[in-house]
Amino acid sequence: MRRGFLLRLVDLLSKGQSVMAIQLKVVRDTVFKQTTEDVSKLPPEDEVSIAAGTVFDISSWKTLNQTNLRIALFRGFVGNPPRNTWCVNIPDIQLLQPPSIKVIRNTVFKQSTTDSSKLALSDKVAVNAGRVFNLQSWGTASNNHFKLALLWDTIGTPPRNTWYAYAPDIQFVNKQPTVVPVPPPAPDSGDCRLQSNSMCPTKASLTMP
Repeated sequence: MRRGFLLRLVDLLSKGQSVMAIQLKVVRDTVFKQTTEDVSKLPPEDEVSIAAGTVFDISSWKTLNQTNLRIALFRGFVGNPPRNTWCVNIPDIQLLQPPSIKVIRNTVFKQSTTDSSKLALSDKVAVNAGRVFNLQSWGTASNNHFKLALLWDTIGTPPRNTWYAYAPDIQFVNKQPTVVPVPPPAPDSGDCRLQSNSMCPTKASLTMP
């Protein structure tokens, strides 16, 4: 099921459709586990130490009980052997919605703040109104532009994730990472399997500033 979801997610990104990103930030040193059992009862291959400050993109998550969350990493594997699905201790992590923007009118993303008419085709890309981009980072730039580092998207030919956008053509959904509350466990959450309704929360399920 996770493989099928990831393939659909990559397909959406390749077609230019935006996906609401969720990240997991480790707020204190912790151990990711393959089950909810105490770490002292697990073999070494079923646990991995994760340092505070580490941030992961996650493709799905499910609350198992009051203290454990089951996650699937989007672009990464940890442990030995490497795995992308783990149980994590809720007090040790935060779920975050990263910064994001919405394009409010048809525009052109560029590799510099120069007028788009003066740029080579490889240094610009048309972007339609309505698209939403999740951001790794952003900053102000000259000539009333923002410099954007896209989180999951690469656009243009050749594909790139860093672009300049004309400020009046975009609107910030949120400028800083926003904490997403971990929901209470569902009544049937006794097992550790991820369910399809936990995949990639939609905008409606997130608290927007």
